[in-house]
Amino acid sequence: MKQILLASIFILCLNSPLVVSQDREWFKLAPIGSGFSVMMPAHPQEEVKTSDDLTVHLFTLITPDDIYMANYGDYAPGVRFEVDEQLNASRDSFVRHLNATVVETKKIKMNGRPGIEFTAITDRAAIKSRIFLFGNRIHQIAVAALNATTETDDVKRFFSSFAFTTATSKR
Repeated sequence: MKQILLASIFILCLNSPLVVSQDREWFKLAPIGSGFSVMMPAHPQEEVKTSDDLTVHLFTLITPDDIYMANYGDYAPGVRFEVDEQLNASRDSFVRHLNATVVETKKIKMNGRPGIEFTAITDRAAIKSRIFLFGNRIHQIAVAALNATTETDDVKRFFSSFAFTTATSKR
């Protein structure tokens, strides 16, 4: 349900004419209080979306070849769920709203935080994403590769740079 917002923004990015030049230094995104850092090809745009059960901080960047997304969200204290079911539900909602088809999913773990990594395809892009859920906090990173491959050096750099940090990180 909450992934509808994220997927909608991702869809808008797929159709957006705004792009970032390829001549750039990478930007380290580490929002204060987010608990993560990740490298992006340039400074992303930030949006905050709030609903009754979830507040999401979304960072998106469009380049000529790829759309990068990183987000974190906090579920309301009263929201309860089973971790594996919620990870899969988040994936399913995300790909459904992109009209994508899941190609592969695997369970992953990073710093003790359970997650999933999945690939999906649409008629416009290949998608790779990781979602982690720990306590009431969810983290997701994703790339929509407009050239139909998520195996580029930039996409690999983005995914390999993701790390969990302390809550005092700076952007």
